[in-house]
Amino acid sequence: MNGLSDYNCLVAGFFGLDFHNGTTPVTNAQGRYATHLFTEAAEDIINNHDLSKPLFLYLAHLAVHAGNPYQSMQAPSEDIDQFKYIDDINRRIHAAIVSVMDQSVGAVFEALNKRDMLNNTIFMFISDNGADANAARGGFGTNYPLRGNKYTQWEGGIHVPAAIWSPLLKLDKPRVSHQLMHVSDWLPTIYSGILGGNISDLGLIDGHDMWQSLLDGSPSPRTDVMQNLDPIFETAAFRLGDWKLVNGSRLDGFDDWFGDSGLEHFDGPTNYEWVFKNGSIVGDILTEMGMWIADNPNEIYNELRITCEQPRPDTAYNCDPIKKPCLFNITEDPCEYNDLAGENPEIVEQIMEMIMKYQAVSVEPQKKLPDPRADPMCHHFQYVPWLEPEFYNECNFSKKENITINIY
Repeated sequence: MNGLSDYNCLVAGFFGLDFHNGTTPVTNAQGRYATHLFTEAAEDIINNHDLSKPLFLYLAHLAVHAGNPYQSMQAPSEDIDQFKYIDDINRRIHAAIVSVMDQSVGAVFEALNKRDMLNNTIFMFISDNGADANAARGGFGTNYPLRGNKYTQWEGGIHVPAAIWSPLLKLDKPRVSHQLMHVSDWLPTIYSGILGGNISDLGLIDGHDMWQSLLDGSPSPRTDVMQNLDPIFETAAFRLGDWKLVNGSRLDGFDDWFGDSGLEHFDGPTNYEWVFKNGSIVGDILTEMGMWIADNPNEIYNELRITCEQPRPDTAYNCDPIKKPCLFNITEDPCEYNDLAGENPEIVEQIMEMIMKYQAVSVEPQKKLPDPRADPMCHHFQYVPWLEPEFYNECNFSKKENITINIY
């Protein structure tokens, strides 16, 4: 499915059904909420799994992504009704979307427990990018207090949370990990660190096995990250230890700080005990197993919080990455207020040289124009592999001069 897809009609792009089981279009799910459908599919896989074999289950929810251009926020009405204390209707619906996803986590956890699989399970909850906090673009999230928005190389676009739970971690209490980690590290971490595979089997990769660092809190094997290298918008961002360099801008107004703390229009309790006031499936299961170690959720939350000077200092706007690269000590300055490039020219030069090395071996973007023969109108309003013989169709309204994709 496309990233932008309706939660109930399951359509995207041109206009058509974009929902498949494998390669087979699913035509009987219209009107069902996407989060519920994905959850049921995950439960079905768990319930029918052969316990003599390992299971890798990747559940990529549509939530909490925007729905579609004409109705970006979508959630079941009964879930929206639970959040009437949130004034803004779109923020209220956004909360409901998160709530239904939270219910999904509980349902999957419960399914694993019923199959007696939890004692040998590693449960990972991972985000992919920062929130779209621009209401004009259909975004009602917040990256507070971080700078930038989804689509950008600022911390608000790329600094995201993750959570890991497993008896295999053998923790006495929850631990917050601050080690530097990149999304490419998950593959070697799972394959080598968790499954015991030989990392050389994976060939030449950029990722690092983080498992030991996550287990014992030791320093990350990763010391740098190529965070952004965009030849179209001519932007780059690179992390080297505590330093982060930002060069260039998308020029779409997203270099600022977006979203509030989430409590400004919140007529409810400001501590986090209310999260569990109606019970928690995960909490109940772990308590029954004698594995509930989060005795003080507020303490964990406060350790997770990123705090920065408020209001922002006037110097926060001194950085103009269009004119020259900006440099931040991101450990001390996670909100990217203080440009230190002028004081550290040798670090700027070092990082720019590292970016140039990546640029020298980068591959040119290969985006192609849409093929009108793929229009769902040509295929009973369904997205299909349109160049396959069984689906190929020269529509009366397809414009051959616009076709740019070769048939191999």
